[in-house]
Amino acid sequence: MYVASFSAAGDLSIEYRRVNNQPAAKVATRAIRLAADGDVYAAGEAQAGGDKALVINRFDKEAGQLWEINAGLVANPERQSFPLLADGQGRLLFSGAV
Repeated sequence: MYVASFSAAGDLSIEYRRVNNQPAAKVATRAIRLAADGDVYAAGEAQAGGDKALVINRFDKEAGQLWEINAGLVANPERQSFPLLADGQGRLLFSGAV
């Protein structure tokens, strides 16, 4: 999973990369959301072999990846993640096809 921020002039500001705990896994970022404190949420899919998981990562600008949550592994190539939404109480809403 890769997320980057660029200045208005096109200069790279910050890069985030998912810590890959699955050898040879393919990861796609499908949605990003900026948290009120400046951290970044990224949602997508991680696939290793026939198993595909929906994943949400939180990155912070100093430490990089803070955590990852996944929806579990099931041999289902149709899994997809959709946009991230934040409500007024600081909760993150995530949807996907499992």
